[in-house]
Amino acid sequence: MKRTHLYLSEILLFFVFAGIIVSCSTPEKKAEKEIDSFMKKSGTVGLSDAVVKDNKIIYTRY
Repeated sequence: MKRTHLYLSEILLFFVFAGIIVSCSTPEKKAEKEIDSFMKKSGTVGLSDAVVKDNKIIYTRY
């Protein structure tokens, strides 16, 4: 019974860590996905893009 409980705990821990790793994408990748999505929706062709957060440039693409 104790081994089963330990095994289930290990599986649960694995899925928790897997979820954390997947959700921790870099802000640059997230910004790039959102920019691409907006450009597709609006039909915009961008020559350069920049994302500003807290008065700092966090992402640029030329």
